[in-house]
Amino acid sequence: MKNTFRPSLAALFYIAPWLFACSSSSNTDATTTNGVDDVTKACDIRATWSHASTQACTQCIAFASVPRCPCQDEDYAGKCNSQQVAKNQEPSCNDIDTCVGACKASDCACVEACYDGKSACRPLAAAVDGCLAATCDTYCR
Repeated sequence: MKNTFRPSLAALFYIAPWLFACSSSSNTDATTTNGVDDVTKACDIRATWSHASTQACTQCIAFASVPRCPCQDEDYAGKCNSQQVAKNQEPSCNDIDTCVGACKASDCACVEACYDGKSACRPLAAAVDGCLAATCDTYCR
């Protein structure tokens, strides 16, 4: 079973029109948190999610990761965007999502191994993963 932490293609098609309709990059209404602030602890949380592939979960993960737009009323919208932006700007994080996506959802040792030799990326990914785990847990559990 592939890791369902990443939004599915169907979920991205669902939210894409909203993202283009909302051109604002304002994130002023979103409160950020790094949650557990650890890639392995965040993986442990995600491994317990029995609804990780539902629309509610994938929508939370997708909208929490992108800038909040004035047209969104979801409480999670934009909450993890600043962490995602920082991770995206770190060159050593470029292939991390591919590696983590190849891991089984419950294989946190595999996720941990993706960060071997990525000391600059690891704390940035920990912030994103921790934020998403904390923000979306109620939608994905």
